[in-house]
Amino acid sequence: MVSLHLEGPLSQYPYVTSSEGARMLGYTIQHVRRLVTEGRLDGFKHGRDWLILRASVEALAARKEYLELPLELQEHE
Repeated sequence: MVSLHLEGPLSQYPYVTSSEGARMLGYTIQHVRRLVTEGRLDGFKHGRDWLILRASVEALAARKEYLELPLELQEHE
């Protein structure tokens, strides 16, 4: 069994767990895992855990915030 030992703030690591990604996005853990399997988030399963690229989660969170704005506040091209 491989064990990960992380030191320092978790924000310095390029990957987050599915539970951390779910917290960041306001989704369930199952939904975040589904987004990975559908290719909408960049990540992979490592043993029992799912690791998701932090930048991918942050990009989806930014798009989600943008889409939740009223239409008159969204920039249209």
